[in-house]
Amino acid sequence: MAKKKRLFPGIGAKCTILTRFMKPNGGLSKEKDHGSIVVLKEFFYEGHRLCFRFNLDGDDQQKIYHSNARYVRIDSEGGIDDFFFEADKKKEHDGDAIDKAEAMMSKKKEPAIKWKHSRARQLLYQDIMDNKVPLDPKDDLSLSLEDIFSMHAEYAEYDFGLFHGRLKSLRKTICAMNTRSEIDRRAYENYVSSHPVSLYSHGGYIQWQGSAAQKLLEEDIKNELHERQREATFQYCPSWSRRKIWFWINRIAALQSEKIFWPKDNFGNDIWAITVDGVHCWIQEPTHQEFSKDTSYFSHKYNHAGLCYELGISIGSNRLVWMNGPFPAGKSDLKFFKEDGLKAMLIAKKKMCIADGGYAGSDHIHHCSTPNIHDSRPVRRFKARALKRHEKFNGLIKNFHSVDCRFRHSIGKFKSVFEAICVICPYQIETDKPLYHVLVEDVLLEDEVEEWLTSNKVAGRLGCEQD
Repeated sequence: MAKKKRLFPGIGAKCTILTRFMKPNGGLSKEKDHGSIVVLKEFFYEGHRLCFRFNLDGDDQQKIYHSNARYVRIDSEGGIDDFFFEADKKKEHDGDAIDKAEAMMSKKKEPAIKWKHSRARQLLYQDIMDNKVPLDPKDDLSLSLEDIFSMHAEYAEYDFGLFHGRLKSLRKTICAMNTRSEIDRRAYENYVSSHPVSLYSHGGYIQWQGSAAQKLLEEDIKNELHERQREATFQYCPSWSRRKIWFWINRIAALQSEKIFWPKDNFGNDIWAITVDGVHCWIQEPTHQEFSKDTSYFSHKYNHAGLCYELGISIGSNRLVWMNGPFPAGKSDLKFFKEDGLKAMLIAKKKMCIADGGYAGSDHIHHCSTPNIHDSRPVRRFKARALKRHEKFNGLIKNFHSVDCRFRHSIGKFKSVFEAICVICPYQIETDKPLYHVLVEDVLLEDEVEEWLTSNKVAGRLGCEQD
């Protein structure tokens, strides 16, 4: 079967259009399938949509109408010199490839890789960050949407009709990330101004982060000179009386009001007060009235039923100050934060928390800081150390075998066990397992080059002292 000849839009081209799509439509037929033959006059853009102006064929008054180009079917062309697009004038009329005009007039079948994860979106993002494409379209009115679309060949794989909306969405995302970055920068500067830089750990040693010893260890690991060792597993003795054990578990859990509370000074002048994260624990599958499994308890971390607690650790001190739960693990950490009290607490106290990417959202950027690629290196490192510090506390909890493996008792007993552990862990921190300081010299370095120079100076100084 012969391939149908492609027709190009231009001045004088005769087209067919359903009358109900013509504007203005006063006095025209409004029947669903009524069509009109029109003659094209010019094209224009309405937002990002390509539109045509035309008059009815044989109309002596030459009244002008307009419509979206997607509703116009070209029946016959005008002259080649009258084509709307220069690319069409240079192209033979064999319809071998989909050109820019066709991409703008019809919805294109896009690749299997979605736009969100595509190379085209990465290139567009980089162009905006490099100011090749203005973040605010009003900054460069000479750069049209067509010019941006023609910058990279990767864009042609995706529908031009959707490109304007995708560009607008990406600009909005970048603006939101810049706003978050500025809010977090002020919170970071506030914390640095209120707290001294920690030069030594709780044990009296120099800080590991950024030290020459850390660099040497990284080189040894890279060269595979290190040895991995496994800690011996402590076996719990089952000979104790269960009744007596549960008595003491409940007594310890009752001490939570003495160890877990929001400080009276409300963290002083600090804006960043706590780090927050959810801790999942594996439990026995709860019964459901209809089904064999209750999906609301499904934990993506265990692929089994689980419960979750929301914990908040003070950034400036070694204290657990917030504990909320237990919740079914099928509920996201973000929903805990927004619906179960912590967000309201932060708003009331006029403080902010630091959390991982699971808490990202535009409606609480003034209450929750999450990782942001637009952050400066000090802010980025500060957040990373704070979140890793929180994970260390989570590790202390999982040292207890009762919550590290499947819990086979009732949810009420799980609540008592978990809260008892959260009372014990602060005592461990106070005695022999303190959490490390977040604000160290390595965090204050502005870039990686300065970090490398500083570490080499430290290494040279240590070498001189050894000589």
